[in-house]
Amino acid sequence: MMKHLLFATCAATAAAASSVSPAEYFPADINAPYVSWLASRGETKFDHSAYLAGTIEGEGVAVHWTIDSDASKIRLAVAAQATGWVGFGLAEAGGMKGSDIVLYEAATATITDAYAVEYVAPKTDDSQDWTLLHSQVEDGFIIFEAERLLDTGDPMDRAIGFDGEFVIPPHRVIAAWGDTPTVSYHGDNRARSALRFYPAHDKSGTEEDVFADEMAQEAEGYIDLIMPNHPISLDETEYVDLCFSHEDLINLGMPADVPLHIIGFEPLIDSAKHLHHLVMFGSGFDGDLTNGSCDQTAVAMSGGLALTWGYAPGGVPWEMPDEAGVPLGPGEDSYKMFYLNYHYDNRWQDTGITDSSGVRIYYTSRKRQYDAGILQLGDPIVQLAGEPIGQGLVRHDFNCPSSCTSFNFREEVTVYKEVLHMHEKGEFMFNEIIRDGEVMRRASVDYFDFEQAGLHEVQQGTFTIKPGDSIRTSCSFNTTSSKKGIEYGYGSQDEMCVSYMHYYPKQKIPLGVCGANWFFPACSATLTTEPISEVERVFGVVPSIPDIDGVDDTEIFDKETSSASLPLHFSSLLAFACASTTAALLLFSFGGPLP
Repeated sequence: MMKHLLFATCAATAAAASSVSPAEYFPADINAPYVSWLASRGETKFDHSAYLAGTIEGEGVAVHWTIDSDASKIRLAVAAQATGWVGFGLAEAGGMKGSDIVLYEAATATITDAYAVEYVAPKTDDSQDWTLLHSQVEDGFIIFEAERLLDTGDPMDRAIGFDGEFVIPPHRVIAAWGDTPTVSYHGDNRARSALRFYPAHDKSGTEEDVFADEMAQEAEGYIDLIMPNHPISLDETEYVDLCFSHEDLINLGMPADVPLHIIGFEPLIDSAKHLHHLVMFGSGFDGDLTNGSCDQTAVAMSGGLALTWGYAPGGVPWEMPDEAGVPLGPGEDSYKMFYLNYHYDNRWQDTGITDSSGVRIYYTSRKRQYDAGILQLGDPIVQLAGEPIGQGLVRHDFNCPSSCTSFNFREEVTVYKEVLHMHEKGEFMFNEIIRDGEVMRRASVDYFDFEQAGLHEVQQGTFTIKPGDSIRTSCSFNTTSSKKGIEYGYGSQDEMCVSYMHYYPKQKIPLGVCGANWFFPACSATLTTEPISEVERVFGVVPSIPDIDGVDDTEIFDKETSSASLPLHFSSLLAFACASTTAALLLFSFGGPLP
């Protein structure tokens, strides 16, 4: 039974959907110009809207849009409390780097098509693809309307693709505003969010609102798994484990005798500045945990652990696809307990900081067709801890052999979410699916930005992996600005190269890993590294695409890094525990022995 170490809360029904109308986006005592525009133009000319909350509480921007599919155009309106200028951007990772921006200046009543590849003033695009339709500046409000093609074909513009299915991540967007006559540094006058421009299940808007609406309809309940007011240490890097046994989950309200599917995950983040990442593992172990402790060896030897969910900066709620869920409760292949592993970063040595972060898992008894799994690629267990990244620009390729999918995949699988992860020196990353020696597809992030999206979800639809496919995971790092050598490791300023492919139906792969120096030879990835003199970007420059072995992209971080001497990490302890016997190795793939 979980004792004083642990804490969680539960509710019997799903969260209520957001019901804020556009007329309520801004405070009633100042919103008259905006409400007047809504009545005269907004409600008749635009089909969808969302409010992007700003950094300062009570401030933000309203965004309205209509997709004209016949003309392949988007009509956009942006409203902000400002007198000088306002900007709105499509951001690959959720920040300025790699963003496509439209700017409006009140003094000249003009708009500018711009872009940014650094955290500096946006550059004017040579091709001006936005057309101003209407603008007004009244009583402290700027409102402008404009349109452009969904896909302009301009390398300085980001295409607005279809995101009307939950398997496709929403578009990350940014906004800023100010009172100066021309665009200048915005300070705290900024907002960021994730928008669905196309309705998913008849819902559009911010991902948080769309998710809440969907869970209100589909989920029968939820459970909150929360860190109980943990005092964050003064160490730069701190790992803390939190465990919930099968009995704990039942006491929290999980139906004891009903097979369930988890259909949604919502991060509940308290100290965002200090939470470097949070990952959750599930197990079929239904025994008691001694005094609420995280007895890794006992759990590993009793059925193994599998990654089920993760959070890093910029994380948003996400829904499972209609076809699949994560099994919970009774059943041979269902999870019956959870491990949460927290990584805290306190390089600033802030004192008196506590954290009560966690995750809300939404469930239903209406079981879906498939159970979902996660395939971890690159170096997910950090077997390369202590190995140097290299100096300057360097590329690392991890090659998961075809033997892994040949041996473990009973059938073709559908990948519905592809997530890319590095740390602060990571710049560009891609995955390639290789079939019979031919690259079938590539998914990449042009401008990786850990602080904005530490777990970067590639915006794309579903695709398939077949038995016999191999997978290349490539990470490009830039250590030019580092005064100390950068290594692979578990520290906040060490590096990682990991990719997560969320898929269905679930296959029996040892720990779901095909990674560097892995204990299971069929799924042991080889690593090749090479220094590179330059990087080829797709966005922000005239494209010059190299061959398939080339590099698309990098971005330079300016933070000094260090490699700390740390205790053996959670995942390595699990691997070590399971490596003690052959039987344990076979059981490590949750669900039983390999086929």
